[in-house]
Amino acid sequence: MHKRLLVWNIIVTVLFIGFLSNGCATDVSGLTQAIQTNREAINNLTIEVAGNREYIRNLLSEIDSNEATVQKIVTYINEDLGEYIEAQVSEQIDRYIKEKVTERILELMP
Repeated sequence: MHKRLLVWNIIVTVLFIGFLSNGCATDVSGLTQAIQTNREAINNLTIEVAGNREYIRNLLSEIDSNEATVQKIVTYINEDLGEYIEAQVSEQIDRYIKEKVTERILELMP
């Protein structure tokens, strides 16, 4: 009776080990494929990130260039606007003085 039980335990143990190793081998193969797929995805993302960094650097360079250009334009407009306002005010003052002088002269004439 003990010999049969021992033989039965050995058979069950061998079958159990075979079942586990066969099932695990399939899982290991699937995991290996999943790891490879993930590595490829990470590599692709790394390449895309590097491309995006370069694109962002170019955009920042363009922004700096545009900022300098806008600053030059604002400076030019401020200078030009100041000159324009000064000329207009001077012209209006001259016109006002001429009108007042003319009025005063006409008042003094008999």
